[in-house]
Amino acid sequence: GGLGFIVWENIYVYKLNFRRYSLHSKMVLSFTVFLILAGTLLFFFVEKDNTLLGKPFDEQLLCSLFGAVTPRTAGFNTVDNTALTEGGKFLSTVLMFIGGGPGSTAGGVKVTTIFVLALSVRSTLTHTKGINIFGRRLTTDAPVKAAVVLFLNLSLSIAVGFIICATQHFSLADTMFEVISAISTVGMSAGLTGQL
Repeated sequence: GGLGFIVWENIYVYKLNFRRYSLHSKMVLSFTVFLILAGTLLFFFVEKDNTLLGKPFDEQLLCSLFGAVTPRTAGFNTVDNTALTEGGKFLSTVLMFIGGGPGSTAGGVKVTTIFVLALSVRSTLTHTKGINIFGRRLTTDAPVKAAVVLFLNLSLSIAVGFIICATQHFSLADTMFEVISAISTVGMSAGLTGQL
């Protein structure tokens, strides 16, 4: 559900022939794999002595994988969100903010938005003209559109987070977890929703 219909159509039509996929599908799939791998390792690192403590190693890895995937798409959890470390809450909040692929059931600013901005940063740092990926050049307005999406979502998140922090007595980490979950339509909670 988090990949999007365009990606699934490419997979259906071209099977595992990645070279024939559209640029959109290549971007979504490659950045999704990166987020899953990086998210799994980071979740394991920040939660191994907390919510994963006492579980067998294979179960710790599975819980870490689940903790890296579901904040971006489904909003389910295998560990208690209220018991996450500050690092675990922060990681989950970032993953919820990013979300899934365009045209998917996932919320967030979308993986392509973050990927385009990362490519734009790389292009600027390397003094490369244009943004190139998978042998294709992105349009010149792609980074501008991505920046607008990021700015609007970030502004809304900060504004709502500030209002809640100013009127309620919750921690910033828990508040932003709830706010980003709501804005990104994830459905996860750090236990504050019923107390607001």
